[in-house]
Amino acid sequence: LTLYKRVAEEYPAHKDFPVVKYDIANTYYRLGAYETSRDLATEWLKRYPMNPTKGGVLLLLGKSFKALGYNLKAFYWWLKASEASKDSPEVMSEVVDHIIGLIRESPMEDLQAMTESAAGTDYLPHIYYQMATIYLEGNKLDDAKSTAMALVRSTPDQYWVSIGRHILERIEEELSVRMGVVGCLLPLSGPFAIYGQEILNGIQLGMGIGTES
Repeated sequence: LTLYKRVAEEYPAHKDFPVVKYDIANTYYRLGAYETSRDLATEWLKRYPMNPTKGGVLLLLGKSFKALGYNLKAFYWWLKASEASKDSPEVMSEVVDHIIGLIRESPMEDLQAMTESAAGTDYLPHIYYQMATIYLEGNKLDDAKSTAMALVRSTPDQYWVSIGRHILERIEEELSVRMGVVGCLLPLSGPFAIYGQEILNGIQLGMGIGTES
């Protein structure tokens, strides 16, 4: 960190000066000084909005907010990093990992907020899938169904469309089962009909169900 600061002081006009400033902010993050890292990254973006290092700085800003406990702000800046890093596979890969990891660990309230920020992006199906999964685990089938339908509508990607339809099929199966209902299979025709009818009469009598004459 001391070396980076010295370089920044001695070569303020160097073409790689913005990279050095990014390295300083990143070093603060690695040292656990997340507020300083956040502030330096924010200042960097104001000074060098068109610099090629922008994607990495946006990624760093999101990481700093995440470390400080501001998950929705981290998600916002990582989305920005994703937009700015399309020509930088290494940065993009890390951004995607962070975004997907955050989606998987987020509570329902945060996921619902994320749907607005992620509208029109490739991350929206991930969010709807996570929401549907949580609803299914909580046996909130109606909410799971509406979310799965939103998943199908959110993307033309057949992978996600297939997953959404699979969830809908699973929900339909769940809804077709009437909880608390017990069935009874008895021979009411043929050579054993007399025994089946006697058993049925006994069941109905025991349950207080009247029989039609």
